[in-house]
Amino acid sequence: MFRAPNFCAGIKPAFVILAVMLVCSCSKKTGARTEQILGTVCTVDAFENGTKDLYGELFSRLKEIDTRFSANSASSDISRINSAAGKKAVAVHDDVYFVIESAVKYASLSGGLFDPTIGPLVKLWGIGTGHEKVPSQNEIETAVAKVDYKKIRLNKNEKKDSSTVMLAEEGMALDLGGIAKGYAADELARILSEHNIPGAIIDLGGNIYAFGNKSDYSPWRIGIKNPDRTSDIPALLYETKTPATVVTSGVYERFFIKNDVRYHHILNPRTGRPSQSGILSSTIIASSSMAADALSTISFLMGQNEFFRRMGTSSVEFEGVIFILPDNRAVASRSLKKKLSAYDSEFRISFADK
Repeated sequence: MFRAPNFCAGIKPAFVILAVMLVCSCSKKTGARTEQILGTVCTVDAFENGTKDLYGELFSRLKEIDTRFSANSASSDISRINSAAGKKAVAVHDDVYFVIESAVKYASLSGGLFDPTIGPLVKLWGIGTGHEKVPSQNEIETAVAKVDYKKIRLNKNEKKDSSTVMLAEEGMALDLGGIAKGYAADELARILSEHNIPGAIIDLGGNIYAFGNKSDYSPWRIGIKNPDRTSDIPALLYETKTPATVVTSGVYERFFIKNDVRYHHILNPRTGRPSQSGILSSTIIASSSMAADALSTISFLMGQNEFFRRMGTSSVEFEGVIFILPDNRAVASRSLKKKLSAYDSEFRISFADK
């Protein structure tokens, strides 16, 4: 994770490889900054405005979030909550409380498909840790019994960093890999805005945030990969002249193969097994990276039909969703029709009514 809360459990590549997939007409720049934080490679490029002081502030905030959300550090808020499960409430930093509170809202919205207490299942499967295994049905059932976002006890306190979180049963564990990296990207965007930076690219392990505008006001061009291919050439191209965040969940980034069966890392909290929604990847485009992070997991778990049906009538704000399916096919929201095209000539896109 950081084993990043298991940020690994939610590493979501938007497949914008900055040198290639921001199929560039990028403005002249002084250099980006890249560091290994949050259990992944994080890059920020503020182009000609990328000063040492600015990058220092941005990466200090990332390290602060890493420290508070890390499941590998016994002193982090998340580790302390998990260790105290079934015993006592734990006072946490305000940003940790906010992310957990937001995760509960998305859990409710998804009917529990997105569940921040999925930690016992993530640990059981161990996907991405080097210690993967296919658990027995009894082990899965035991872990599933410990997954229930409704057993998170939240107590808001107006005093700074004094709100509390408690997991009601011993053995429960938070895993915020499906939302925390999105929050971190939003925080970097907030800092850039406070410094009046006109445009920048944030890439947190594939959570892409096209912030502001390019200096020449040409579109941001963001490529989305076909999971069936190993090439870095994108299947689809999303173009926008307005700020946007792009987050993808897919079957191909973290997985292991056992007896010729592929097991990917996106676990269904109801079955306790890797999701079988019939899609290869789901990409959400939104103004909030945290929303896109959570919704990309939700859409992947729901599958295209249920997601269009349920989210089409919800109050959740996002620009659109792109489902990549087998056989070089994609289904996308009609709202993306003027911004989304096939970069790969063999790829076919259809647009849903919702």
